[in-house]
Amino acid sequence: MVATASVVVGLCLFGSRSVAQPGDVEAITKASYLYLDPLDVEAVSIVCGRCHAASLYLTTPRSYGRWEEVFARMSRYGAVGSDDQLKRVIRYFDRNLTIVNINTSQVEELGPVLQISDAAADEIAELRSRKPIVSVDDLRNVDGVDLKKLKEMQARGRLLF
Repeated sequence: MVATASVVVGLCLFGSRSVAQPGDVEAITKASYLYLDPLDVEAVSIVCGRCHAASLYLTTPRSYGRWEEVFARMSRYGAVGSDDQLKRVIRYFDRNLTIVNINTSQVEELGPVLQISDAAADEIAELRSRKPIVSVDDLRNVDGVDLKKLKEMQARGRLLF
């Protein structure tokens, strides 16, 4: 997400949210089907788990912009985490819980969510400016794009055209 280290996540609101539950680390790990860094899983568990059960956020993928709104709201409520933890939380959410539309998402979103370089994201933007991209196969000639990964994202409803 386009965010600074001051963005924080996972705040308790008047006790209305449940705190981490047994099995949350395993659930967070399992949701990491395309990208798994144990330190990112740990950061999500610590920062978000202070006030939220993993089921609260793992079952609701959102757009890049929507996650930014959620993170900003949690920050306003006073949630905390170290700079490293917050960067890891954002990376985890980008790579595992964010929905992206190849044809309409901002080019700045494509890199973090699709796990591709800025050059590859720019190439996708150039392709879609000429004609809409209608399938993963339309991206087969873009250097650095993992078609298998994109097909998995599409199967899980996280990649739209």
